[in-house]
Amino acid sequence: MLFLVTPNLMLVRINFGCGQTPTQGWINLDNSYALKLKKFYPLVRLLKIFNLISSSQLRNVEFNRKKNIIFADATKKFNFDNNSVDVIYTSHMLEHLSKNSANHFIKECNRVLKKGGILRIVVPDIKKIVDDYLLNKDADAFLERTLLVAPSLESLKSKIQFFFVGYRHHQWLYDSKSLQKLLLKNGFDNPIEQSPGQTLILNTDGLNLSERSEESIYIEAIK
Repeated sequence: MLFLVTPNLMLVRINFGCGQTPTQGWINLDNSYALKLKKFYPLVRLLKIFNLISSSQLRNVEFNRKKNIIFADATKKFNFDNNSVDVIYTSHMLEHLSKNSANHFIKECNRVLKKGGILRIVVPDIKKIVDDYLLNKDADAFLERTLLVAPSLESLKSKIQFFFVGYRHHQWLYDSKSLQKLLLKNGFDNPIEQSPGQTLILNTDGLNLSERSEESIYIEAIK
């Protein structure tokens, strides 16, 4: 199914991987398990009764039931035509993709963006994590902050949760240089690092341009 928008009548702006921070006036996409589970809400309530999902997971399902968030998989072909999108924003999503899937995602962004369209990516900055380790010399804290270690599946509860949710850990981390290199490799020219609050996007309409600034880097590129 394609998300069709009449040309020249409105901007087509996508928040890809919006989680629980959808942007009003944008097309909000996510692959959250909650978007799948909201169709089976009685089952979700049953899982909560047996303590197989947490209260926060239940709230996430309820949130997605109320908001107009559309399910989309960043590792698949986007349901948008070539050269049909004005802006793509994604925050703390790319690090959850494998390196190959990240390449695919950037290529798809380049395909669907119009000439002059903008891609803004926000990810955790591995440099900040490393700098913190060098300052505090706490290896356990370092590994915990990277979220690169997949959780164990030793208990029945963890196995059931994995069946419904899948892994939610990080698969790759970036610094400014490596993220710009990824964009250059996949069709974008002259990606730049932005400071929190700065953007090339002309109409942000409530987009949080300083999201998670204490741990993030912001890279933008124009097609």
